[in-house]
Amino acid sequence: MRAETASAVIKGRLGVAVAGIVFLLYLLIAAVFPRPVEVCVNELTRRPTTTFFLGLLAKLLLPWPSLFSRVPALGWCGAVSLSGGGAGRGRGQVAFLEWLGFKIGHGFGARGLQSGLLALVIGAVIIVLLYLVPVVGLLTFTLMSVWGFGVAVTAHLAD
Repeated sequence: MRAETASAVIKGRLGVAVAGIVFLLYLLIAAVFPRPVEVCVNELTRRPTTTFFLGLLAKLLLPWPSLFSRVPALGWCGAVSLSGGGAGRGRGQVAFLEWLGFKIGHGFGARGLQSGLLALVIGAVIIVLLYLVPVVGLLTFTLMSVWGFGVAVTAHLAD
């Protein structure tokens, strides 16, 4: 086997491993924190456009506290706590995947999709399939990142 081929195989396996770890992390978040994820899904169902634009606004405004702080580390800590923190972002991503799974299940008339974990799996499969298309994958990644962040911020502000 040539070196380029071996390198591509290793990179491919590493990508699958990272995707599997992230998926298991999302499953853990959904199983351990079902109520906060449900709150996020309800916010996304009630106000999808608001959550998207709030996520966009929060992503644009997140660096500003560190620029105006005398100690940049304290500014970043304040910005992260205002944005819902790292756990909030994961919760928003999980909520977005569940919401997508619920929408797909509702579109097909499947009543068995009332489980959040099953909706998460279906949403994750849809997103992975969209990631496989080169330009659509990048657009999907960007939109999901902004929307998931907006869901976390909206749910954080609603509580």
